[in-house]
Amino acid sequence: LRGEPECALHAAGGAAGDAAASRAFFKLGEALARTGETGAVRGACALDVGAAPGGWSQNLVARGAREVLAVDPAPLDAALLAAVDPARLRHVALTIQAAVPRLLAEGRARGVGVYVCDMVYQPETCPVAVLKACRTLLAPRALCIVTLKGAPGHSPASVERAFAPPVAAFRALCPDAKVPARPRAAAPRSPRPPRRSWVMRAGDARGAGQVLHLLANRERERTLVGRLAD
Repeated sequence: LRGEPECALHAAGGAAGDAAASRAFFKLGEALARTGETGAVRGACALDVGAAPGGWSQNLVARGAREVLAVDPAPLDAALLAAVDPARLRHVALTIQAAVPRLLAEGRARGVGVYVCDMVYQPETCPVAVLKACRTLLAPRALCIVTLKGAPGHSPASVERAFAPPVAAFRALCPDAKVPARPRAAAPRSPRPPRRSWVMRAGDARGAGQVLHLLANRERERTLVGRLAD
């Protein structure tokens, strides 16, 4: 990640995350790096759903997004709002259900090139269902990054079962994605080698929306990355 915004914050802030609106700042950076999408943000209009306190919006601004629409009825970090040009970071203090018609009325249909959502996963607010509700705002082949959270159980198998429906729904919406080359497995230096930051299971479709278990994800989180269908 040399030269990336994450490195600049580590250098400026000392301890990891000191200069970031939240530690989620680093999660988005890792997702972009692991999928080869680090250049996709520059010059794009980005929509950050469930943005508060603003870690992902901050990362998008740092990567050169033309404009970030940060949708969340909760407040954003005051220091972040003070530091960023309001023409580049706009806090839409509404639920996404109220924000979509407001943004459409502003003429923003098909204008969003990057969609991100790190909101808490609940059945009634599944972030993939929210993504579907936002489709009228998204440009063809928009980059979509969504975090699934709070799966019941602790084993990888239980997490996989819990997230199977939203993963299938995401891949139906985002059937395409860059697929990085598989890293070579290094010889373990201890009886318990560190986990990889992403895995491609044997049954996954090559090029389909990716399911990642990032180093920045918690045990019962997964991050989905893909490109919206044309």
